[in-house]
Amino acid sequence: MALLSIAALTATAQSRKIAGTIVDKDTKEPMMQTTVQLLRTDSSYVAGGVSNEKGTFSLSAPKNGRYLLKISSIGYHTTYKNITIAQDKNLALGNGFGRHIAEGSTGDGTSHEGDGEGRHLCI
Repeated sequence: MALLSIAALTATAQSRKIAGTIVDKDTKEPMMQTTVQLLRTDSSYVAGGVSNEKGTFSLSAPKNGRYLLKISSIGYHTTYKNITIAQDKNLALGNGFGRHIAEGSTGDGTSHEGDGEGRHLCI
């Protein structure tokens, strides 16, 4: 029993958390049930989840490196964010308001699907 507890603690200590809050660009209201996916740079799936009633989400990256964060919800343009996890540190993305993902970004850039019209999500 003690060995299982130690293994669980070691696995938890190794995780690199990526967290943020998703809001509607225009209303600034939290977006619940929004899909958040962590992808490798080749777009293969790593981890995923759904935002809660406050719009917050949390994912774990298996190792340091570059990733793509994909955020999607019905009726909204899909949003992508390049992120880098380094030195086994957690990444807090905050909650920004704007067309692109804002505040807490790593500076790697953002992009959106669609023509720039319509409803947008941001974190």
